[in-house]
Amino acid sequence: MTGNKHSRLQSLNRRIKNRIDLSRLTVLICVICAIWHVYNIHYWNLPNRVIIWDVISYYSYLPSSVIYKDLKLKFIDEDPEYFSDKFWPNVTPDGQYVIKMSMGLSYMYAPFFLIAHASTSINQHDSDGFSTPYKYALIMGGIIYMIIGLLFLRKILLRYFNQGITSLTLITVFFGTHLFYYSSTEAPMPHVFNFALFNVFIYLSLAWHEKPTVIKSLFIGILTGLITLIRPTNILILLFFILWNVQNLNDLKNRMTVFLQAYKHIFVIVSIAFLIWVPQLLYWKYVTGQWLFFPYIGERFFFSHPNIINGLFSFRNSWFTYTPVMIFSIIGIPFLWHQRKEYFWPVLIFTVLNIYFVYSWWCWWYGGSFGSRPMIDSYGLLSIPLAIWLQWLFSRKKWIMISLLSLFLLIGIRSGFHTLQYYYGAIHWDGMTYSAFKKSFFKIKKYDELEKLIRRPDYEKAMKGEEDFFITY
Repeated sequence: MTGNKHSRLQSLNRRIKNRIDLSRLTVLICVICAIWHVYNIHYWNLPNRVIIWDVISYYSYLPSSVIYKDLKLKFIDEDPEYFSDKFWPNVTPDGQYVIKMSMGLSYMYAPFFLIAHASTSINQHDSDGFSTPYKYALIMGGIIYMIIGLLFLRKILLRYFNQGITSLTLITVFFGTHLFYYSSTEAPMPHVFNFALFNVFIYLSLAWHEKPTVIKSLFIGILTGLITLIRPTNILILLFFILWNVQNLNDLKNRMTVFLQAYKHIFVIVSIAFLIWVPQLLYWKYVTGQWLFFPYIGERFFFSHPNIINGLFSFRNSWFTYTPVMIFSIIGIPFLWHQRKEYFWPVLIFTVLNIYFVYSWWCWWYGGSFGSRPMIDSYGLLSIPLAIWLQWLFSRKKWIMISLLSLFLLIGIRSGFHTLQYYYGAIHWDGMTYSAFKKSFFKIKKYDELEKLIRRPDYEKAMKGEEDFFITY
């Protein structure tokens, strides 16, 4: 009897284990934590929150077209004091207002904005585009795209890794980086939207290369248009579509042949991506008289002297200083050559070029922000070498595995701790120095001495390419 009981218990345990999808549970935990945080801080009820800073310009297309019926923004002049913190247009040489950001993120906001706008007649909030329902809707939009991004990243990882590696990678990317912060506290910023779009793009690219179809091409075209319309330099993600499973020059020639043979599908991708851009081109023509216009007036890239060292290692908003866990992702790239060769060249070339473009921008610290936030967009792609490194780690001898895993966990916890520090003010948004970093190392909340230790950047000099290297401070 005892033997039968033990056998039944083992059988039950196996069935429970088989039914538990650890990676799906991990995604659920990430989502619950983000939603809990959002409802704990309830920023939609606070003034000067949600529709602020860059979000103002990403969002401007919606209220100006739907509510104020004027994409030239002339209504601003009727009440400049009221609109001063709601619209931040640049001014063209001939005196026309032009929205600084391209309209890709407004596409993403649009369904949530329209629901909020319709609800104002019911809940008696102002229908001005900036009251509580609009803020709440934008935050929920960020949450929804966070869920999409995590679910598709899970699908990608499960193609190659077991539940344990997939779950640990998801936890690391979400809680050990700025993704959690920019999926909750500042959800309407573009990064979680791009994170989701990148992951769907990668997933569909893999499916397209297995069997190209018109439907897959249609969606890849939509994604290409949206990704580039939110942030044009993110066109680099097309390298994944072009170079996946290209391992040598002969493979590259064969890939070009495949594209020529599938010219109808490629035509669909290019045509749909262009159609996504058409409203933007029409807007620039309507406002400036030019089909193509660079609305970041006075701003530029410095491709001849990018601030890569500062961008990666300085104490002012650098990538590895405030997201040290992603060093393991970079370490994992060489491992791809031996274990997932089909990913090696697209990940390597994309990462090198992306770092170059991100830190060639004049404001390489990206204003008042947390770490190198543009890098969040590509965390789905960088999850592959991270998971490869973790897989390698768990195949080592026990003492090596325990040592490296302990280091990894400590660095991962440190990365997450930086999020708490930034949220509570122990990390300054653009003025951190070595002295401030050292003093803040174990602190969570802002302290009085911080203001004396920071060194604010000179934005005017930086715009001219004259801002000095900050790494030594």
